[in-house]
Amino acid sequence: MNPQRNVTTLRQELLLSLHVPSAADMHSTPNWVEDDILLPPQFFQPADRTHKMRGEVALLYAMLDDAVSCLQKGQLSRGHCVQRLAADAELWFFTDDYLSPLSFVNVCSLLGLDPAYLRSGLQQWRHQLQPRPQKKRRRTQVTRTPELAV
Repeated sequence: MNPQRNVTTLRQELLLSLHVPSAADMHSTPNWVEDDILLPPQFFQPADRTHKMRGEVALLYAMLDDAVSCLQKGQLSRGHCVQRLAADAELWFFTDDYLSPLSFVNVCSLLGLDPAYLRSGLQQWRHQLQPRPQKKRRRTQVTRTPELAV
């Protein structure tokens, strides 16, 4: 058996197994991407909750959940960072931005939720948390009596 012939044969087999892309292949969609391509109507239809959530829908729900959590923590805490996150969440909830793909109104429309209903629920929750005015307590005056000498 000739060792030189084995090496040459292996090289030829290796070169044949490698696919060198042509110029036409450079501009085509790779095979591994074709399975994940979605048309806009497929992506923008409301979520069907009876089936397993797609990753994009689960991410939108997680984003909405995080914004509600930030808003709630900001109402219950006094930290500077927590207050800033709550202010950002509140701005996100109550801004009617239809241009940004991840704005509150667009996220709600993608998830099939009513933004006005969610906003009213957040306002009711915030209204319930506002401190109610307490009745003023009357202070009783304490008078000191001189000590009795025994």
